[in-house]
Amino acid sequence: MAAAERLCRAQGFKATTIRQIAAEANVSTGTVMTAGEKDALLVKLKYPGVGFATAVGVVAYFVCAAYSHYRARFLGYEFWINCLGMLALSVAAALTYVV
Repeated sequence: MAAAERLCRAQGFKATTIRQIAAEANVSTGTVMTAGEKDALLVKLKYPGVGFATAVGVVAYFVCAAYSHYRARFLGYEFWINCLGMLALSVAAALTYVV
């Protein structure tokens, strides 16, 4: 991310290529692409906390959904797969920002 930020500041976002970022960071273009498309890099550079805030919001949503299902005594198969499964996935996604 530091290499992308340096290049974007020096020559502008539109002029900066994924290959230049990879060369600056001494990694492959595939490694750079794991961060997402070039536009996703811009969001990460300009708004670094957006991904984490989104992940926390999704976790909060599924916690509320799990509580609502519990209160309504709707604890069938759908609860375990949809609600708790998505809660586990969203917690895992949020943890990628912390670790």
